[in-house]
Amino acid sequence: MTFLLGSSGLVQLLIWVAALLIYDLGISSTFSHWGMNQAERTVVLLISNILILLCTLLLPSTCLAFLLGVSLTGFVLPSPYHRGRFLDGLGFWLPVGIAVLLSFQTSNPLSILAQLFVLGGFIFMRQVFALRFYHHFGQMYTFAMVLCLIGLWIDEPQKWVWLVIAVAVMGLSLLACKFSRKEKPLLLFDLDGTLIDSQPLVFETFRRVFQKLKPGYPLSQQELYSFFGPTLEESFERYFPEDEVPAVIDLYQDINLALHDEMVREMPHAQKLLRDLKNEGYTIGIVSNKRRKPVMMGIEACHLGPYIEAVFAKEDQPACKPKPDGLIYAVKAMGYPLDAVIYVGDNGTDIQAARNAAFFSTGYTLDETQFRALKQQQSCRTIRDLRQLENILKEENLWIDKSIW
Repeated sequence: MTFLLGSSGLVQLLIWVAALLIYDLGISSTFSHWGMNQAERTVVLLISNILILLCTLLLPSTCLAFLLGVSLTGFVLPSPYHRGRFLDGLGFWLPVGIAVLLSFQTSNPLSILAQLFVLGGFIFMRQVFALRFYHHFGQMYTFAMVLCLIGLWIDEPQKWVWLVIAVAVMGLSLLACKFSRKEKPLLLFDLDGTLIDSQPLVFETFRRVFQKLKPGYPLSQQELYSFFGPTLEESFERYFPEDEVPAVIDLYQDINLALHDEMVREMPHAQKLLRDLKNEGYTIGIVSNKRRKPVMMGIEACHLGPYIEAVFAKEDQPACKPKPDGLIYAVKAMGYPLDAVIYVGDNGTDIQAARNAAFFSTGYTLDETQFRALKQQQSCRTIRDLRQLENILKEENLWIDKSIW
């Protein structure tokens, strides 16, 4: 731990501890979004901090020690899902950390050159590589490793062997990614507004509930739209005392079920799309914030059942959208990796949930108001025709939300 010795050792120790705390907070927050519970996050951070400390004690270079310690963490994570995303997310930010550490050696002209090289590479990764050429897990990490190791080599040219290590890491990572990818992503759909047109039913049900319980309160069009996405509990708690909400929901369900088959219709091309996708070998699931009974009624009324592998309604999820828990639970239950998922939904809540899980999100709606809202949520794709999903599936892509980097 040679960097701690000498007159400036205390200052460097404080810098090292501060960097470690920031790293811990960032990793914990990221894994919380990715569905890792508190106990798992604690174990990961403990292992990571021990690895970083050991590397710092064993290696003379602080930069190389931190680089190696955090990289090793990625290989001891509990699942390939966390491992792949951690390494690439780490790879995205590693150049910044290495450039900052190199900046403490600015009296050395080679250090200045190395710092500029690494920062320039970071800008290239963010503005060009990540947005245009990133297709496989491992690419971001290996690119960053090569970048950082070359920067360290410039700082200390005699360490040319690091270049050999960087090339080996790049080759192994890309090879592992090539063999770990599934050919087809899992397709998850919201139901209402995505596969079935239930907007008239929902609007009419809410109107009748308010006519009965709040006859002097006219619902505006904006309020009606706000009911799409949140659970019934969340919607009614805005208008009724908490202890009255269960009875209000019961009334809503009675009215909704009575009107259901008369007012629900298939969204244009929904049945044909699902049939074609199933015939092409795709696995299809439904994740909805609605209760199971009306979900199954909608599927049956629109004859979508034969094409759907699994249904996850409100009762089946640990937490509903916009939290990612329900989507992550569905993917795990269906036996798919969490880096090969497309979620299609019609409102901002759907897109938020997909983005929180870093899934590839596709916003679809025929409603102009909803369409503008989807664009604001920055879904990976936004479409006006379900058949466009078939064109998206023809792309050579990594089925995650790249904007998480």
